[in-house]
Amino acid sequence: MSVIDRFFENNPTCNGFKDNVSFNELFSWLEEATQVFNMIQACNNNQAALEGVVKELEEKYSNRSDLDLTDHFTRRTIGRVVKEILIDFGYIQTGEKSLSQGEYFNRFPKEVSHPQGM
Repeated sequence: MSVIDRFFENNPTCNGFKDNVSFNELFSWLEEATQVFNMIQACNNNQAALEGVVKELEEKYSNRSDLDLTDHFTRRTIGRVVKEILIDFGYIQTGEKSLSQGEYFNRFPKEVSHPQGM
């Protein structure tokens, strides 16, 4: 099962994003090695995983008509995407962290992940 299929199976309230072009592009972008590396680096620095990609994410996706980053549910869904992607790299949610960067996500508490067994 692909990560995106697993995401929708584990998060049925997010099914409204299944056919959303920008959401699917964002999901694929977050799965790329560079973004995964940056999210893991953020976790290893005791930051929220999203901290590693938030500036570029906002630059790339803030002006999309089909993806409203001002919407609380959309931001929560993106946080869930990050969580789902990092599971495959041995990272699990252990709490929440506030982001220090970002225009849309800066006041939004996000999960921070840590390597399993640490």
